[in-house]
Amino acid sequence: PDFEAIAGPGTGSFTQSGGFHFIQGNLDLGFSTTGEGSYTLSDGGLLVGIEAFSGEHIGFEGAGSFVQSGGEHAVGSLSLGFLAGSSGSYVLSDTGNLSADFEVIGESGTGSFTQSGGTATVHDRLTLGEFSGSSGSYALSAGILSVIDEDIGGSGTGSLTQTRGTHSVAGLSLR
Repeated sequence: PDFEAIAGPGTGSFTQSGGFHFIQGNLDLGFSTTGEGSYTLSDGGLLVGIEAFSGEHIGFEGAGSFVQSGGEHAVGSLSLGFLAGSSGSYVLSDTGNLSADFEVIGESGTGSFTQSGGTATVHDRLTLGEFSGSSGSYALSAGILSVIDEDIGGSGTGSLTQTRGTHSVAGLSLR
């Protein structure tokens, strides 16, 4: 499909344990202020956002959560806590493999990323707390995080906590 929304004004969930799921445009979890959307990926492949200016919003206007314990997840642009008042969380563990061109944790809302395994690759920029009033946090306890450019605390509040695992970054900006 061109667009997929999970949880407009209600609660919705999507569970993928195999196969291939392709979304050409946007995937939005928690599409409205009262929406609570979740996506669980344990195996298979998910490809989102190959069109220009498209991608995935975990917590578009409401609350969204993504839990990945396995499989392949590739996305053009990944945003957690997209609009003000929204919240988004991502949990990556076990053998999960996440690949994104851009990743924003706490774009205008609140975002949190917890990695206890797997591999997360950001081909361009990872931003934690992009706009004023936003908050983004990343907790790495195992696995691999590989980033080209990293911005912790853009105009908002950002934090990255690493207790174990591997974290490689080509450029880093702390504000």
